Amino acid sequence: MKISAGYSETETEFELEVGEEIGIYISSDLNIEPFAKATEVFDSIHITEMDYKIRFLPGHVMVYEGSMFNEKSVWEMKIRKFDLPDSFQRNPVESSDFIFAVSKDKIMPLNND
Repeated sequence: MKISAGYSETETEFELEVGEEIGIYISSDLNIEPFAKATEVFDSIHITEMDYKIRFLPGHVMVYEGSMFNEKSVWEMKIRKFDLPDSFQRNPVESSDFIFAVSKDKIMPLNND
């Protein structure tokens, strides 16, 4: 079974709880590094919390230590196994998920001088 590439949601804004994950893009191309795929697919990603707004852009990050678009960025890969059964048989599927975790301890305080 071949899974095509594309955005996994039609929405462009998400509300997440602490520790929650969401997939925002699906690709069957495993021969590309996650930072390179992020650069290819997204022009920016913004994360808003009550006290801050993090902006990830290729070549620039605001209010955060590290960037998902940089080749030195830290991505975690998780291999997940699950079944997508149909009417007649089990259909085991394995996915390789690349995760960029955003951590509160890497948020840089704004300088309000």
